[in-house]
Amino acid sequence: MNEFSPESIRTQLLSLADEKYCEFNSSLIPGCGKIIGVRIPQLRGIAKQLASLYGTDRPAFNSFAEYVLSGRGDTQEEIMIYGMAIGYLKADIEESLALLDAFMPLDTNWAINDSVCMTFKIFKKNRARVLQFFEPYIKSGKTYYVRMAIVSLLAYFAEEEYVPYVLALLDTLPCGEYYVSMAAAWCLSVFYIKFPNLVMPYLENNNLDSATYNRSLQKIVESFRCPPDMKNVIRAMKKKI
Repeated sequence: MNEFSPESIRTQLLSLADEKYCEFNSSLIPGCGKIIGVRIPQLRGIAKQLASLYGTDRPAFNSFAEYVLSGRGDTQEEIMIYGMAIGYLKADIEESLALLDAFMPLDTNWAINDSVCMTFKIFKKNRARVLQFFEPYIKSGKTYYVRMAIVSLLAYFAEEEYVPYVLALLDTLPCGEYYVSMAAAWCLSVFYIKFPNLVMPYLENNNLDSATYNRSLQKIVESFRCPPDMKNVIRAMKKKI
């Protein structure tokens, strides 16, 4: 792309539109609003180019940010590009977190949430600050604020030293909301696969609601990294609802 502007990005997205993919995506993402039908790798490519302007052509980046935040860039794809670009920025952690916080009201479905979350590699180098940042998100009771925190934990904190923190957090989540429950189950399965000896005692004694607990077991069983003999053990732990 020779020029970056809200209009040029919208034009590029329309040129990449796939009608069948649009229909497929619409069926998978409740509340997604307008979808053009562009695949994630293509969106990531545009987001990386947009992020690269941050140091060389800041006004262009800011123009697109204002366009999306104002509601004029109201498609799923434009929102995702902006969120991903924030994660790809070569910025310090405070600026990245401030931009993410401003973005969060646009985070209205699991596809936006998870795709955006996975771009914040900067979280790995600033874990203490990131945990502090997400504390009010976790306590907010807002579905995608909570989910952003949980998916960040599974993506950037799946290390032994964080196992007690993550398990304690999962045990206090109000998981009745489906997309919070699914994120909690995903997170727990990731930690179990990496640290089965540390997580198994938690699976045997926890405060998870039955639906989230069973979803966690199912995700563990579905993992190709879970040995067949352990899959049988995990299956036997399922609760009747």
